[in-house]
Amino acid sequence: MSAGAGQLSFEVLRFAAEPVTSEVGLLELEGRFRAGTRRRLGVPRLVVEDAEGSREIAPAAADEAIAEPDGALWRATFAVAIDKLDGSVCVFSLAVRRQLLLGLPAPDAGGASGDREVRLAREANALRRTADEARDAASAALAST
Repeated sequence: MSAGAGQLSFEVLRFAAEPVTSEVGLLELEGRFRAGTRRRLGVPRLVVEDAEGSREIAPAAADEAIAEPDGALWRATFAVAIDKLDGSVCVFSLAVRRQLLLGLPAPDAGGASGDREVRLAREANALRRTADEARDAASAALAST
């Protein structure tokens, strides 16, 4: 994706979404910053815009970004609410020094919705087992009194 003030651009190499729990997901972003001359950009932030408004999210893991004529590789991981992982619901941008926003494509879910359903089913099964064990323990306690 691209450019604006000062001929700065960002080439997206990978933008992937991965659910972690039923409430939180990770967005992993990898790309190259290019500029006519080498310059430091600080640590870019993810901007998430949806019907509720716009929010900036600091990366959970990232180094300072540097732009170079040949492109400098940059990687970041962002923790977001699971409902934001659907690219049709949100628009994602990269904020660089509050002066420049670079548009990002919708994240590649890579089967994330299927993974999410599997994770939710596992969590539901674990909760059922816990409830069954608690019920059995309560029955045993009542029987022994």
